[in-house]
Amino acid sequence: MSYANLYVLYERMQQQSSDMKSNTAENKKAIIMTALRLFLKKGIRAVRMDDIANEMGISKRTLYELFENKEELLLCCIMEQRNYEKEQTGEIISTSCNTMELILRIYRLFMKMHRNTNPKFFTEINNYPQIQKRLQKSNEQRSNDIIRFFKRGVEEGVFRPDVKYEILNILLQKQMEYTFSSDLCERFNIRDIYSSILITMLRGICTDRGKDILEKFNAADEDMQ
Repeated sequence: MSYANLYVLYERMQQQSSDMKSNTAENKKAIIMTALRLFLKKGIRAVRMDDIANEMGISKRTLYELFENKEELLLCCIMEQRNYEKEQTGEIISTSCNTMELILRIYRLFMKMHRNTNPKFFTEINNYPQIQKRLQKSNEQRSNDIIRFFKRGVEEGVFRPDVKYEILNILLQKQMEYTFSSDLCERFNIRDIYSSILITMLRGICTDRGKDILEKFNAADEDMQ
């Protein structure tokens, strides 16, 4: 075989290898999106690897070749969701007129994302401590962002300057931890829970200017329902 033929063969093998990697990545993405949809709809415990394989029209063996176990797949699903949330939040940050609008639009995004989420998803995620550990860094970044937003809101005149926002942020975290570790999500609508926590809190820290923005948002939100 000539050098030229060897080179052509090598190029063809490289292209095939590249195509295989691309197909594998696409397959993993499709599985992650399907699994995420099932987890959000039915809860985590109710969804088996068999269910995901059947939904995808693939064998369970193929599924386990891509994901070692259900916990690894669940982590990939949550990270996919977090990445989407981060992308959407970045867009909101760049297009919001002030911090109050920013926070309210992020709240609306979260409500849209979880409008039809099975409440069991929120409580059952606590049964995976390794996932919680992996998400710790992401949660810390969220916490830092919230404090930064509050302080920026003070500078803009929409939040009161006499509030200890580091303490307020910890209290919000504890409220959310209780919400997701109790049966609260199963007893009440997630929208009502978040509205009771966030909107009530915002009313307490708003200046008069901030209250005007908040009430206009609430009025527009009611019109959208």
